[in-house]
Amino acid sequence: MYIIITKLLANRLRLVMTNIIGDEQMAFIEGRQLCEGVIIANELIDEAKRKKHSSFVLKLDFEKAFDRVSWSFLDYIMMRMGFDATWRKWIMECLQSSLLFVLINGSPTRQFKTSRGLKQGDPLSPFLFLIVAEGLNGIISSTVNNNLFEEMEVGTVDNDDSHFSHIQFADDTILFGKALEDNIWVAKCILQIFEVASGLKINYSKSRIYGIHTEKDWLKKMACLLNCNVGEMLFKYLRVLVGGNHRRLSLWQPLVEGFRKKLLKWNRCWLSFGGKLTLLSYVLSSLLVFLMSVYLAPKGIIKILDKIRREFLWGGQGESRKINWVKWQQVCRNRDEGGLGVKDVTPQNLNPETRQTPCTRERIMIYISNLYSLYKMASLLTRHSPCFPVLGIAS
Repeated sequence: MYIIITKLLANRLRLVMTNIIGDEQMAFIEGRQLCEGVIIANELIDEAKRKKHSSFVLKLDFEKAFDRVSWSFLDYIMMRMGFDATWRKWIMECLQSSLLFVLINGSPTRQFKTSRGLKQGDPLSPFLFLIVAEGLNGIISSTVNNNLFEEMEVGTVDNDDSHFSHIQFADDTILFGKALEDNIWVAKCILQIFEVASGLKINYSKSRIYGIHTEKDWLKKMACLLNCNVGEMLFKYLRVLVGGNHRRLSLWQPLVEGFRKKLLKWNRCWLSFGGKLTLLSYVLSSLLVFLMSVYLAPKGIIKILDKIRREFLWGGQGESRKINWVKWQQVCRNRDEGGLGVKDVTPQNLNPETRQTPCTRERIMIYISNLYSLYKMASLLTRHSPCFPVLGIAS
């Protein structure tokens, strides 16, 4: 009965999430996709580098985010968003009805009630967490509006600079700002205030600060102030490398290594041809989909990945080689065309422009139009090197 009730509440809450959650949040909301945050973060960093603006990027890691949510803070944010008392009462009753027990030496303890946190797997939990995370969005926006925090300055449109402060994907948050010590102090205050109010604690040992056109000594000093570590500009956000040149083969090396690690496990056992085909189609090929929805893979990487998949399909156990009985192009054709239905990973078939929904393309275009109008002007596109999805959207 509990699951039915929470599912009904989640379905109703889903209808208003677009209106109550800011555009900076990309998670769990219809029309917003995982790749948006990666694309926008990469473009912001690329533009700051190109304009030689002294900036910092603070990548935050929350400690056990769902388990630390304060119910009183959630109720307060919902009240500020305009939810009536009846709806808030329903939500609180769902949260307070949870009973837990602990296994000690295999034996369960007496059940006890929880006083904070959201249950993993609950249909309501993702939406309730976004409402809590919107509190951080509100604090950051308030400091920006009151000129307490100077955002990252990117691009120039008719001599009018555009600014960006942060992006979020659930608890995966990146803060952008000018490389000023006052900014770091304000950022630290923001995070401390949000921790006290919401219960969400920053894990500073896993958080990283990155500098763009900043001195190393200044960056180390700011890292000590925040009690976090200094990171290299090429870093992972949502499991995709951000801040590097996607045309370089080194950016794609983790993907190639991921392929090889999978094959090391599978090559130790005997697999039928049908088993190999299934693993090839539904496991290896799926590793490519998200990354190639963000970046255009170099031709050299495509050849390497095709070679790995081809050798796995036709090869024997271990390192032994077998004859490729059918051309790879034929293998990648659809079954109704005489092929085996293996996904072709060439850029033409995994074109990010065609993979993104019109809604996603429109949202990204709004961000990019705020960055600068160069992407809208076909005559100027040859002067700049935006990442592949943006180039496709703008054209």
